[in-house]
Amino acid sequence: MAYDFVIEHLAGSKNPADGPSRQPDYEIGYERPVARLLATVSVEQYDNRMPAIIVAQDSDPLAADISAKLVDRPTLENTDTAKEESQWKVVAGVLTYKGRLYVPAVDSLRGKVMSLFHDNPESGHFGALITTELVSRDFYWPVMDSRVHKYVSGSEVCH
Repeated sequence: MAYDFVIEHLAGSKNPADGPSRQPDYEIGYERPVARLLATVSVEQYDNRMPAIIVAQDSDPLAADISAKLVDRPTLENTDTAKEESQWKVVAGVLTYKGRLYVPAVDSLRGKVMSLFHDNPESGHFGALITTELVSRDFYWPVMDSRVHKYVSGSEVCH
């Protein structure tokens, strides 16, 4: 049985299959899209955490330092420190970093946030990488990766 077709090479720009195989994050100026693929939590559950986050931010030294710099900041210069500080904003009375809520160094508060994304039955007890991704979409704190990894590794259901 013989097949009746001819294989021809098409240059990448003319090949319709070439586009989907290219990774957009290699392009200059690419910004990662912000989309919610998994509906793991409802907005109501954040409402329970907001008063605690605001109270904790009021007594947190890092939040106080950043907030003071935001108020006293004259004009931003073109330095790395100024660019880093420009990522911080106060939105509706809550300190944010790159649009994500800053959670101060209160273990119980950070634990509740991680629990929201890891222990929730809708979340499915994902591993450390996916839990970190889910938490970091809406929340921020320094060295979040290691804290989430420690939390997930201590989960009895997962191990």
